[in-house]
Amino acid sequence: MIEKKYVFRGGVRIGFLSTTWPSGILEVNENLLTLRSEMTKQELAFSKSDIIKIEIKKVFPIIGYGIRIHHTKTSYSKKIYFWYWSFRFKELTDALKELGWLS
Repeated sequence: MIEKKYVFRGGVRIGFLSTTWPSGILEVNENLLTLRSEMTKQELAFSKSDIIKIEIKKVFPIIGYGIRIHHTKTSYSKKIYFWYWSFRFKELTDALKELGWLS
């Protein structure tokens, strides 16, 4: 069976460092969620057991929809966000639900 994977480009905030679209990448499959910032060269990987919850954030119309990742990894910042276009945000949340990352 082929493993289903989704890739989204958007903005990323890791701690106090932010990068805007298209420098942020979120890749997700059934077992791994990876967040990368091409600008800062940071890469964070999470298994489902690392995630406490994924919180939906809607701050600004059109460009301000995103997710905040609440996690247990002590070596990562507590403030981790991925921002995505509001008009395509349902694609992101549907993929996360389909793969079991979001209820």
